[in-house]
Amino acid sequence: MRTPPSLPRQQRGALLILLVIALGVLAVTLFVGMLSSSAIQNERDKKTAVALAEAKTALIGWSASRSSNTSNYTPGQLPCPEDLSLIGLPTEGTAASSCTLPASGRLPWKTLKIGDIRDGYGEKLWYAISNGFRSSPINSMTQAQLTVDGVPNSAVAIIFSAGPPIAGQVRPIPTASSPPLISNYLEGSNNDGDNQFVTQGPAGTFNDKLLTVTHHDLFSVVERRIANIIIGTDTTIMGASTPPDSGLRYAYLHQLPEHSYPTSPLDYDLLSYDSYTKKMLTDKDANNHSWETVVGYTTSNSNFIAQLNLRYCTAKTTSGQAGIITCH
Repeated sequence: MRTPPSLPRQQRGALLILLVIALGVLAVTLFVGMLSSSAIQNERDKKTAVALAEAKTALIGWSASRSSNTSNYTPGQLPCPEDLSLIGLPTEGTAASSCTLPASGRLPWKTLKIGDIRDGYGEKLWYAISNGFRSSPINSMTQAQLTVDGVPNSAVAIIFSAGPPIAGQVRPIPTASSPPLISNYLEGSNNDGDNQFVTQGPAGTFNDKLLTVTHHDLFSVVERRIANIIIGTDTTIMGASTPPDSGLRYAYLHQLPEHSYPTSPLDYDLLSYDSYTKKMLTDKDANNHSWETVVGYTTSNSNFIAQLNLRYCTAKTTSGQAGIITCH
C-alpha cells in the first residue's frame, strides 16, 4: 500500500494559520458573548435597584404625608398590599382597604402614585408590611416587627423584586378571578405569610432581591412632619408675637383660646402639655396617635429658646422666629 503524499510544507503552514485564526475568532466570540451577557445582567440589576429605591421613597413619602383627607391624617401608617380583585381594571394597583398583618402582596403602585414600575425582568414589585402600621396609635414608639435574616425588628416594610421564574414557578397572566400566587414569585420564607424574611437561599432555588424600610427610615421623615405641624411650616405654634401673660421670659406655645399659660418660666416635659399638643395635632387630625407621649418639650429662661425632642428629630425655636428642625 502506498502512503498518501503529504501536503507541502507551505500548505501545512497555511492550514495551521487558518486554524489559529478560527480558534481566535471563536475565543473572541465567546468573550464578547460573556461581556454582552454580563452587560445585560448589570443593566437588569441596575433597573431593579432603581425600581426598589423609587418604591421605598414613595412608600415613606406616602406615609409621612397622610393628609389627603383631613379626617384621616395618620402619619406613620402604611398601605395594605394591592387589592387583587382590581386586576385588569383601571384601578389596578390600588391598595386593599384592609388587611390582616403581617401582610404580603403586590406593591400598591397606583396608591403610591409612582406608575407601574417593574424590576429588571419586567416583573411587578412585591411588598410586606409589619404589624402595628395600619391602625392607631402609630407613632415613633410603634415597633417594627418584621424579622430579616434572623434579626428581629429589622423592618416596618420590605419591598421585593421577584426576578425571573425559577424551577417550579409558573407565572400565567393574572386576572381578578385567578390572581398571582406569591409562591410563584417569592421563595422560601418570603412567601409563607409570616413575619420572617431572608435575603439569601440555596443557589438555583432563590433569586429574590429585598429592600427594607427600617424604623429609622420611616420615622426620621414622619417625625419631621410632626415637628412641622407643631412649630414649623404647617402652622406657627411657637414664637407668636406676644405671649398672653406679660413678662414670661421663655419661648411659648401658640395663642389658642382654650390654652391657659403657666405663670413662671420652667422647663417642661410635653407630657405635662398633652392638651397643648393634642390641640396642635387635632388641627391636623393626628391626635389619635398619642404623639404627645413621644414629644419632649423644654424651654430656656435666659434666651427665649424652646426645643422639641423626638426620637430621631429635634426642633428648636427662638421666640418670634421660625423653628429649625434637625433629624438624624
